[in-house]
Amino acid sequence: MSTEPTSIEGSVTPPISIESENSGVGASSQTKGTTGKRKPTPQRSEVWSHFTKIINSEGASKAKYNYCQKEFCWDMKKNRTGSLKYHIGSWS
Repeated sequence: MSTEPTSIEGSVTPPISIESENSGVGASSQTKGTTGKRKPTPQRSEVWSHFTKIINSEGASKAKYNYCQKEFCWDMKKNRTGSLKYHIGSWS
């Protein structure tokens, strides 16, 4: 067996350059001239129909329950929405 690639008669494969690789599917956003900022993600949890997001004077994220006005600590990476769901369940 030969290690040389076989070719079909009459077909020519153009050489692949770095520029043509980046212009395909999944190309980085920097080649398209965008700033690289992400779009805001939609709210996926059902608790946000019962809570309002607020930021206090210290810059901490909080969530205020719309019915009893109680405030809860909320952070997208630390304490998520579990305690908010539990509070809604206690009012049902």
